[in-house]
Amino acid sequence: YVLNLNQWFKNLIEKIIRAAFYENVSPNRYINYVLDYYEICKQLGIDYDKKIPKDIISQHDILQEQIEYIENKQKEISFKNKTRENSLLLPKFVDENLEIICPLCPNDLIQEGLKMHHCVGSYIDRYINGSSKIFFVRKIEDKDNPFVTVELDNKNNLVQSKAFANAKPD
Repeated sequence: YVLNLNQWFKNLIEKIIRAAFYENVSPNRYINYVLDYYEICKQLGIDYDKKIPKDIISQHDILQEQIEYIENKQKEISFKNKTRENSLLLPKFVDENLEIICPLCPNDLIQEGLKMHHCVGSYIDRYINGSSKIFFVRKIEDKDNPFVTVELDNKNNLVQSKAFANAKPD
């Protein structure tokens, strides 16, 4: 075991030197790639041998993309579940001019924030964990364009309602 460990460190040092000279990667950065690579392997349940892959940076990046994909899929599922919950709060009344809708996916919050020039696009995690409930108010004759964005807290109290560029709605 000690011999294998010594061999592993020797291999690591050789790869650090090679990365520094041929790939312009600092020793600290290379070691971070190695540590992160093994941590990602553990997260994904990948059985790895103790050898450091020759192309560890690209292997690391590929595995990191897989982690991000999984996390994004989990966020989408959680987001949809919250939307189902929040839609139960929508009023049952019918207004001739306005309707209130729930965002259907994380991108809906991002697009709302971009179109309205405010920060609701950064509320994805708050929405998923239930600390914020977000609703979009739309004009019936112009459903595709944002009109007012409303935020409730986890107890359904109004936190804020914003029109374009954080203006107070009429």
